[in-house]
Amino acid sequence: MGFASLYPSYATGIDDLETDMQATKLLLTTDNAGRIQEIPPLPPNARLEAIFLVIEQGESRSAKRKPSPRIAGLGAIHGDLIAPVVDADDWEALR
Repeated sequence: MGFASLYPSYATGIDDLETDMQATKLLLTTDNAGRIQEIPPLPPNARLEAIFLVIEQGESRSAKRKPSPRIAGLGAIHGDLIAPVVDADDWEALR
């Protein structure tokens, strides 16, 4: 039984994998001093590895992704992306 199934109100993400390591995503908030406001219950007698990614104020986790500045603007679209390349008459599946 994994962490997310023990503590569903705190966890979202991958759980119950067939491996020795399980990943669980926790969204935590801190107070004005930088202390975690609500520490979730953790599995007993477990070693945990934590990586903290700070979400900037106003930044949304669902914000539109942007390409690396090194490649931004270098691509080009040629032609219609929606229209098929071959006429429908040539499709074997339609015969």
